[in-house]
Amino acid sequence: MSERPLTGWLLRRRESTAAKQVREHLTKVLDSTQDLDAALGHCLRNDRTRIRRALARLDMNEKAADNLEVDLFRTLARGDLEPKQREDLLLLVRRVDDISDYVKQAGLNLQLLLEWQRRVPQPFWVGLKEMTKDLVDTTRALKGAVDAFGQEEKVVLDRREEVNRLEHKIDGEYFELKRKLIRSSPDPRAMALLMDIVNGIEAAADTAKEAADQLLILVLGGR
Repeated sequence: MSERPLTGWLLRRRESTAAKQVREHLTKVLDSTQDLDAALGHCLRNDRTRIRRALARLDMNEKAADNLEVDLFRTLARGDLEPKQREDLLLLVRRVDDISDYVKQAGLNLQLLLEWQRRVPQPFWVGLKEMTKDLVDTTRALKGAVDAFGQEEKVVLDRREEVNRLEHKIDGEYFELKRKLIRSSPDPRAMALLMDIVNGIEAAADTAKEAADQLLILVLGGR
C-alpha cells in the first residue's frame, strides 16, 4: 500500500469497474433530481402528460441507482482496500443513494397530489420548482467533487463548499415555503402532500451535504 492507500487505489483503478460504477451511480442519482425538477416545471404549466412522463423517468432512474448501489457494494467487497477505508467509501455510496430515495418519495407524493386532483396555488409550484432547481445544482456539485476525488483535491474542496452553500439556500427556501403553506391553509389533504414533497426535497439536500462531508473525510484520511 502507498502512503495514501485510498487515493492511490482510485488512481490505479480510475477506469476499473468500481470507479465506473461510482460515477454511473451518481449520474443516475443526478438524473432522478433532474426528473423531479422537470416534473415540477410541468406542474407550473399544468401539463399532466409531461408530469407523468417525468415521474416515470424518475422511478426508472431511482431503480437504476439502487441496482448500481448493490453492484458497487459487491465490487468494493472484493477490493483490496483496508476495512476502515472500505467502510468510509461504502458510507459515501449509501448517502448518495439516499438522495434519490428522498427524491422518489417526493415524486410519489406529487403523483398522489395529481391523482386526487387537488388545486395547488401557483406560488407553491414556483417555490417547489426553485427548491428542485437548487437540488439539481447541489447534486451536480457533489458529482463534480466525486469525479475529482483522487485527482484534484482543490476541486473536491471547492465543490464541497458549493454543496454547503446550496444546501443552506435550500434550507431558507424550505422554511419560507412551509411558512406560506401554514399561513395559506389550502385544502388540508393537499397541504399534507405538499409538506411531504417539501420535506423530501429538503432531506435530499441535507443528505447531499452529508455525502459531501463524508467525501471530505475520505480526502483528509488520504493525506
